[in-house]
Amino acid sequence: EVNGVSPRMFTDLRNDGPHRLLRDRRGNLVVIECPGVVDYAAIANVGMSAWELEFLTFNELRVLVLDELSRRTGKLLLTCTVMDMSHASLMPNPFAPRVEKEGKKAASAVSDVAKAVYPTTTFRTYMINLSETTAKMAGPAVKAFVPARSAAKLKIFGQDFKPALLEGVHPSNLPERLGGELPNGEQWVWIDKKSKKK
Repeated sequence: EVNGVSPRMFTDLRNDGPHRLLRDRRGNLVVIECPGVVDYAAIANVGMSAWELEFLTFNELRVLVLDELSRRTGKLLLTCTVMDMSHASLMPNPFAPRVEKEGKKAASAVSDVAKAVYPTTTFRTYMINLSETTAKMAGPAVKAFVPARSAAKLKIFGQDFKPALLEGVHPSNLPERLGGELPNGEQWVWIDKKSKKK
């Protein structure tokens, strides 16, 4: 129930286990997220304590996995995050229900705690499927407000993301939806449902 609030994909689930970690061409851990399907109102339903525990447990697990991968390979490995921004809004919705606003505020607070406690693990972040207008505006905004070192890690795309993404991540480590070979996760089922409602 907690995982359903904000599903993410970082393993190949085609067998019963052990599940293969998704890796980019350099060996970094690939984590795929869809901010547009995060159900902030549901955070209140599952309870803040349960949400916070799941969020921080995932971050702890990620750090442990990266430490072990780095130890085994003899080089520092980090996280390559792919964020499918379909249906995600970069602007706050002033008309959102109160429970949704409270959930979003709580999620932001937990995220701030994680940033303060855990080391930076970002190698690269791909933000994909932004509207063309937003993608064009986001680039200059990032360069203006984000430190150069962090901005260099962020790659922003509209729907023309596949060549750049596949250059960094082999298709065997991506779902079909993103130009890969793996089955699509449940988050894209939710994205399609949102598309049909429009």
